Amino acid sequence: MNINIAKNYSYPDFSNLSQDVLENRFKLTKEDLDFISIREKHNRLGFAVLMKSFHYLGYFVTDLNKIPKNIVLHLSSQLNLEIGSIKKYNKLQSVKEYHVRIIKKYYGISLFDSESKDLLHKWLLRQCRITSDYNNIVKGCVQQIRSEHWELPAISYIESAVDDALESANKELYGHFDEFLSTKQKSMINELVRPLQEKQRKSELSLLKLIPGKPTIVTLNAQIKLYRKLKEFGIDKNIMKGVSVQKIEWFAHQGKKYNIKVLRGFPAQKRYAILSCFIYKNMKETFDNIVRILIKKVKMIHNKADKKFRDNLDRYSISTKKNMKEYNILSNKISMSYDEPQILHKEITTFKTKEEFEKVTVETSQYVYERSDTYCYLLGELSSFRRFSQKVLGMAQLNCEPEHIYLLEMLELVRKKWKNKNTKVRVTEEFKDSIQSSWHEYIFPEGKGFDWRYFEIYVITAIATALKCSDLWIEGSNEYGSLQEHMMPDEKWNEIKPEFLKEMKLPSDYWKITQRTKTNLDETLARFNKGSRGNRYVTIKDGQLHISRLDRAEVPRYIASLKYKILD
Repeated sequence: MNINIAKNYSYPDFSNLSQDVLENRFKLTKEDLDFISIREKHNRLGFAVLMKSFHYLGYFVTDLNKIPKNIVLHLSSQLNLEIGSIKKYNKLQSVKEYHVRIIKKYYGISLFDSESKDLLHKWLLRQCRITSDYNNIVKGCVQQIRSEHWELPAISYIESAVDDALESANKELYGHFDEFLSTKQKSMINELVRPLQEKQRKSELSLLKLIPGKPTIVTLNAQIKLYRKLKEFGIDKNIMKGVSVQKIEWFAHQGKKYNIKVLRGFPAQKRYAILSCFIYKNMKETFDNIVRILIKKVKMIHNKADKKFRDNLDRYSISTKKNMKEYNILSNKISMSYDEPQILHKEITTFKTKEEFEKVTVETSQYVYERSDTYCYLLGELSSFRRFSQKVLGMAQLNCEPEHIYLLEMLELVRKKWKNKNTKVRVTEEFKDSIQSSWHEYIFPEGKGFDWRYFEIYVITAIATALKCSDLWIEGSNEYGSLQEHMMPDEKWNEIKPEFLKEMKLPSDYWKITQRTKTNLDETLARFNKGSRGNRYVTIKDGQLHISRLDRAEVPRYIASLKYKILD
């Protein structure tokens, strides 16, 4: 077994044998009963236990004393036989050997010979070229052996076979990077693991690790600096062509896990593979972080504007309510004397003086034009919008489907304005229709003008939202890249589709798959709704789900002393 991997799989045994599994997996079918009935009566129970335990495990347990008693009882009740006969059967070694042969024939089990081993090695090699997840490969290997109707070999053999296949697949990858990396790139990678100089506190490798932080301009500048440093290595998708995403993840994790002394001790080819994946993955994630900072910043600015709006709404609500009451009284007076000008004039002039009316006009205009919605408060954040978006969008190459091309056209207008303040825009009806109607009165004041400030805020907001929804994508980004890059080519999918559907036990008709998925989702949602009622950790506010933190677990008293023992 690979000693570097924590064992997180189990060889088939009886440890997870629940009552439901017992009743389903050890139920004797009509064919089973017919097959068992031709045995001598005193051997039938032993034969049934040997047969069904093999069907469940995939290998024979010839010492029936190791079979759980509840299995023996369950089978004996179906056969209407006493369980005492199994003790005598267990001693009949030659009879059991004969029964093993005919049970194998009954289930169509092939010998696990040299041909089977060769086929298994080829299957393992294909898996190991995709992933390095040792535990899942072992689990998959057990499933593959059973699906091929081979008798399961010892777990030690499976572990050894997985180790050999992983080593072979990894050596192939080491050769791939050794071939595709230039001499300069190899030299740059070797520089990352050289011993620290006298005044050097951190290695070059540690300086390439991801920088966490809040969406501030300082963090953004640091991320951009790191991205440019990582990009200098020139490790792009052409070098990574043919290397699976899982393999990149695995090797990148090794680059993060091992210190420079250990990496320096690795063979050069292995070091190139590990650090190339580490650099490539960090470069992708850093670029994603840069885009994420812009999206978070836009959201924060809108939240800040919304808070100001709500605060001022509360602040002016008293005076606004008072003015609304007076306006209601005045409206009644006007409606009652509307057809009699002299009375109307008297009612208005006696209701308030001219100065009082002017004061109310000032108060209401402040509310209507400055505190009526959140957009007004965004103007104060324009510099933040501009500063973040210029840095991020200046280094991003955006793309989209034809229906969203108008977003890129509007962004291009904003970019031109950043370069040349005298840039003009031609306002057409088509141009107006491409902008959300809620922004019209701000971007097009009085229906005629054009306010660049609101337009710039709108475009940046729309770009951030489109990136989040994948309506736009950025070349070179993982999280905000094109969805097509994460999808398998049609010809490759059609090649593996039959085997995949068979392995996943799915119908070939995609409509049936969709219906099954919908049914499962409905059932899961129903269970969730039922479970959320009365659950004090789950609340729904304003149509959104909120899950509170779990209660802090009590730390056992012995933990403190255990920590010291571990440290010792």
